[in-house]
Formats: sequence, structure tokens, C-alpha cells
Amino acid sequence: MKSSNKRILIVDDNVAIHDDFKRLLTQSASRDSSLDHLEASLFGESVKERPQVRSQDYTVDSAFQGMDAVQLVQKSQDEQSPYAVAFVDMRMPPGIDGLETIRRIWATSPFTEIVLCTAYSDHSLSEISEYLGDTQRLLLLKKPFDPVEIRQMAASLTAKWNYAFDARYYLENLENLLNERTKCLDEERALRIQASKLAALGEMAGGIAHEINNPLGIIAGNASRLMKMVKRSQLEEDKIIEVSDKILETSNRISRIIQSMLSVSHQNMQLEHQKHKLKMMLQDCMDICHEKFKSRGIELEVQEIPEDWAIECDYTKIVQIFINLLNNAHDALIELDKPEKAVHVTIEDIGDMFEIRFIDSGEGIPVEIADKILQPFFTTKDVGKGTGLGLSLAQSYVRDHAGDFELDMNNPNTCFVLRFHKVIPHPEPRAEKVN
Repeated sequence: MKSSNKRILIVDDNVAIHDDFKRLLTQSASRDSSLDHLEASLFGESVKERPQVRSQDYTVDSAFQGMDAVQLVQKSQDEQSPYAVAFVDMRMPPGIDGLETIRRIWATSPFTEIVLCTAYSDHSLSEISEYLGDTQRLLLLKKPFDPVEIRQMAASLTAKWNYAFDARYYLENLENLLNERTKCLDEERALRIQASKLAALGEMAGGIAHEINNPLGIIAGNASRLMKMVKRSQLEEDKIIEVSDKILETSNRISRIIQSMLSVSHQNMQLEHQKHKLKMMLQDCMDICHEKFKSRGIELEVQEIPEDWAIECDYTKIVQIFINLLNNAHDALIELDKPEKAVHVTIEDIGDMFEIRFIDSGEGIPVEIADKILQPFFTTKDVGKGTGLGLSLAQSYVRDHAGDFELDMNNPNTCFVLRFHKVIPHPEPRAEKVN
């Protein structure tokens, strides 16, 4: 888009001034005939052979009082056909003066270029600036006028207005394009995050199936053993109690796993952060992941902590982080040919925060990729086995809780560190003694 606004407003109480402006800006520029003949005799050029200098195609409107000008400017704005330039006289009795007229024009049309015309020194430049504020679109013109000066001002100021208008237009469109692109990127990111959540859910479901399948096998084996004892009439009380205890213990194990999953899914319905005990959150993670680690010969150890250690959080998101870190450690360790494999979770009170460390016995993160693993979509897993969003989402979720999430490169093993602001437990009120 290229603007070509050449609308000019003349504001003066002298009718003759309006005629002069219209003659200068809308008619052919007149020439002195004696000068033309002298030039022809000197340079041998006929006046008729020389092109006539014509004014540009301006639209010139008149206002004879300041308030009339303000009304015309308001009308032009309403019609979306603003004035590019206004020539305003300083003194226009009996109405408002030029300064007040300019102030009101700019209140309606802040981008109009204005030339303040005066034959007197009514106000200093500093006084004018103090009254009007920003004067970068204001020029002062002393009377009497030079016709060339008027034409130059009209040409340069209309061009300035049009360049500024085009710049604002392109900037506004650029902002719209950026906003639209940002919106698309946000939507794409949301879809990828949702895909990551679904992938995590699928992985968790697979883990739960594994967690429950093994205990079910134990129950089935012991039930079969009971049936054989009945068929053989070998109903020894001690053996029956032993087998029944194993079935009951394993059933309780399955129940705890299911309760942990129900706890996670129930908390997912709560949108606001609430107080949750760290011990319970970590126990839910243990119940969900224990069998998976055990079947691979990986020791999973969580440090014992006081019951009242709590944080204010979105339960589901934080448990999702814990499980994701445990699963990453599990996947890394099963690839290693080591006799002893372990994952340790430690929790420390460090003042106003709790510091939680997930440490595995692996070989650590290579230095060359350490600064990349928290970037979205970066993964070291095979295609189809990871989205590359787990750690970046973990970092984002922790920061949403005003916490810290980082990789400890000083640890020889892989060690992720999380810090959360702790909830200070309130002491129980003392019961008053009754005499």
C-alpha cells in the first residue's frame, strides 16, 4: 500500500489568505513576463517552449475560526479521510487562538502535520512546546509568506505524512502477521504437548499393565497351588495360611497401584494449585513404577521424609514429572551392561525450598548434548520411542510453580534437580486446660 493523501486545511480569519493559499497550491505557478523576456533574450529560449511549473494536486479546505477547523478535522476523521497538513494562524479573534486550535486538532487527529503561521512573537518556542507537548509535527512560519516556502512546506509535509502513514500501516500488518504466526505456533505447540501427554499416558498404561500383570501371575500361581492341595487332600493349615497370605499381599499390591492411578486421575480434575504431601506423591510414583524396575533388576530407592513436608502444586503435573524422570532413568539403565543398577530419589530441606534429586547409576549425560536435552523435541531415543517433550515440559511445569529444574553436571551420574517452595506446616493449637 502507498498512501497519496494531499488534503490540506487552511485555518485563518483573513479571507485573502485563503485565496492566496488556494492560488499557490491549486493553480499554475505564475511568472513575471518581464523576467521571461529577459531570460529569453539572454539564453535564446522562447517562453512558450519552456514547460509551465504546475502545483501538485492538493485538496484545500478552509476554516475561518479555530472551532470550525476542529469540526472539519473531526468530520474528516469520521469519514476516514484525514487532513495531512494544516496551516493555522496564531490570532483568530474572537474565537480560540492558534495554539488551542492545534491542541484540539491533535486530540482528534494526532498525526496531522501543522504549520503555525504568525506575524508576531506571541509565544516563545519553549512556551509553545510546554503548551502542546510533543511538537515534532509542528513548524513555525513567519508572515509575510514566501510562495516558494509555502509550496515546499506543502510538498514535504504531505510526503512526510504519507510516509509515516505507510510505515504505521506496514508495522500494524507486521504485528498482525506476527500475532497470527505466534497463534499458529502456540496451537501447534499445544497439539504437540497434547500428543506428548497421550504418548506419556500410553507409556504409563503400558507400565501399569506390566505392574499389574506380574502380581496377577503370582495370584494365579498361588491359586493353582491351593487347588492342587485341595485335590490331593493336602490341606495343611500352615501351607494354606502361607499361600493365602501371598494372595492377600499381592492383591493389596494391585489395589495400591490402582489407588495410585485413581489418585493421579482424580487430581487431574483440580485446576488450581493445592497443598500436597511429598511423601504421598512419591509413594504413588513408587506404586506405579516399582514392578517395572524390579523386573529389570533395577533398585528403586526413595529417601524417607517427614509426613508434613508439603508443596503447593498441580498434583498431576508434578507426579507426571516424577514418573517421566523415573522412566527415563529406567530406559537408560536397561541399555547398560552393569551388574548393579539403581535409581535413588533424595529430598532435602534447603531453607524455604525442598530440593529433590533423581539420580541413576548410569554413565551420565554426555557434555556435547547436555545443553540440548531440555530443548523441545530433542531426544536420544529411537524414532517412535520418545517425543522429545518430556524434559522440556518438566522444566516448564516446574517454572510454572516458581521452582527450579536443572541437570547437575557436577554429578558423575545422571542427576536431575528439582526445587519447590515448601508449605510451612502450621502448629496444632494447644488445648486450653480446664481447671
